[in-house]
Amino acid sequence: MFRVLGLDGGPFYNFFSGLFGVLVITGGLLANTWVNARRHNCHQPGCWRVGRLPVQGTAYVVCHRHHPSPPTEKTIRERYHLYAGQRPGRG
Repeated sequence: MFRVLGLDGGPFYNFFSGLFGVLVITGGLLANTWVNARRHNCHQPGCWRVGRLPVQGTAYVVCHRHHPSPPTEKTIRERYHLYAGQRPGRG
């Protein structure tokens, strides 16, 4: 009867083979979704549209609706250094 209910292992065995595996897979899928969303969205803060227009000389992409004329490399670099200059150890 214990074998049918899955209670024949110890408490650690049941945890690692059951709930822990589900948590690891769910966490991995959520992390994958987050990384892909961050990689492919528009560079403008708060804009979650898919960015398809690359900015020359950078790894940034921007969306057409948010930026009908994409910002130049100089503008993005200036904004980045203004942003990162307020945080020690960055930029």
